[in-house]
Amino acid sequence: MYILTAPQIKEWEKYTIQHEPITPVELMERAANGCVTWIKKQNWENRAFVIFCGKGNNGGDGLAVARLLSINGYRVSVYILESEKSGSEDFEKNLRRLQEIPALHHQLIQTNMEFPIIHDQDIIVDALFGIGISRALVGSAAEL
Repeated sequence: MYILTAPQIKEWEKYTIQHEPITPVELMERAANGCVTWIKKQNWENRAFVIFCGKGNNGGDGLAVARLLSINGYRVSVYILESEKSGSEDFEKNLRRLQEIPALHHQLIQTNMEFPIIHDQDIIVDALFGIGISRALVGSAAEL
């Protein structure tokens, strides 16, 4: 397996968007589909998924994964780390898509008092921060 650096990932995303007829949100959907395809092979049907999302594009990826898992019958809980910033454009698009699924709810986390209880068998998906993070985490983000 080859692991890309953050600058390499940015370049591949840029290259893909420039050379294929695909938008950034469609690229997120493609990545989410790949993730869910892999999850389906893991025999985790009876386990709950707890997905933590930031409000950037990585959080948008997490929302897309949550939506697709829910559509495929998995138990999913979504927690969005609240911040003073509004969500990225593609995060907001994926949030609207998530809200179209009546059984799939999300909860905002503003303080550590709102952190969910995680059970031993739960699968945690970390979609809080992605390759664009350039600072140390503080407050609830660091605690989470």
